[in-house]
Amino acid sequence: MFKKVTSHKGFWKSVVVLGIVYAVILAVVLWTMRGFMTHFFTPKLILVALCAGFLVSFSTSYGKFWRKLKEDEYRNS
Repeated sequence: MFKKVTSHKGFWKSVVVLGIVYAVILAVVLWTMRGFMTHFFTPKLILVALCAGFLVSFSTSYGKFWRKLKEDEYRNS
């Protein structure tokens, strides 16, 4: 089922878009918690935000597409 979900049309586009959105939200939240310091944005922070955004968006998209495939499978049986 993993391969079926990850090869579904639109899955990776959803992962990329959601990953960028989650990374930006995470960076803004962390930036506000640090008091809006101008030297806050380092390459390390950007990398961590992108990795965290990818993990969250992958799991969210996987769940969304898995549910869609299961519903289609149930409807067709």
